[in-house]
Amino acid sequence: MDIELKVEGMHCQACVRRVQKALEKAAGVEVVEVMVGQVRARGDRAQVEEAVTKAGFSVAG
Repeated sequence: MDIELKVEGMHCQACVRRVQKALEKAAGVEVVEVMVGQVRARGDRAQVEEAVTKAGFSVAG
């Protein structure tokens, strides 16, 4: 399933890399695109949200 999330607290490219690495390690998640404040991925939404949270950010809405 395609997932698009707004991510709070991502302000720079270092944040983007941090989230991207966390998503790449998450089981069952395929990273499509990570931009400042936004993530697009495929897979289980709960896994994507958990990876974002573990990277130190929160999912908006």
